[in-house]
Amino acid sequence: MCLQLSSRTQDRFAGLATSTSDAGAVLIDGAALVLECEVVSETPAGDHAIVVLEVKSVEINHDAEPLIYHGAGFRQLAA
Repeated sequence: MCLQLSSRTQDRFAGLATSTSDAGAVLIDGAALVLECEVVSETPAGDHAIVVLEVKSVEINHDAEPLIYHGAGFRQLAA
C-alpha cells in the first residue's frame, strides 16, 4: 500500500477502502493514525515547498499494526 500511495504514475487510491471526512478529506480505512489538518502557510524552497499545518482532528486506531520503512525496506517491531 505504501508503494502504491507514493506512486506518481497510477491512481494511488485504486483498490483501497476509503471514506471521506466531514471536511472532505479522503481517509484510508483502517489507518493506524489519521491527522486532519489545515494549511497555515506554504513557502517555496527550491524544488520543494515548506508547508506548515494546523492539526484539526486526530484519530488513533489502537488495533492497527505499525508500519515501519527503514533502510530501503519494510520492518517489524520486535516484541
